Amino acid sequence: MKESNEVQITSFDPNENSFTPSKLFTNFYDKEYTYKYAGEQTVGGKKVDVIHLAPTNKSKQYSKVELMIDKANSVVAGGKMYEKNGNVYAYTVSGYTPNAAMTDNMFVFNAKKYPKVEVVDLR
Repeated sequence: MKESNEVQITSFDPNENSFTPSKLFTNFYDKEYTYKYAGEQTVGGKKVDVIHLAPTNKSKQYSKVELMIDKANSVVAGGKMYEKNGNVYAYTVSGYTPNAAMTDNMFVFNAKKYPKVEVVDLR
């Protein structure tokens, strides 16, 4: 949370039915959402198709997801998540590296690198 200089650490629960990056690359949308084409926009100099997703499970914490699909290469370019409490989270995908080699350390927040950041551990 850049604006409050805070990092929140949580445990991943695959049964939580949350919106995860891995779901972006599967056919999750036709099982858990209704979806509608919302037109074309230009975002960051790229032409994108905008898709609005609404969760079929109304108990989810968000009311709408807006995906932007890059028209040039048909990959997710970003999007927004609209929570029921009014929060809006915007995501930008700056690049893709298929089948990249990754270590476990890439997924661990190192507080020593960011001494002025407040760490809130929610595990």
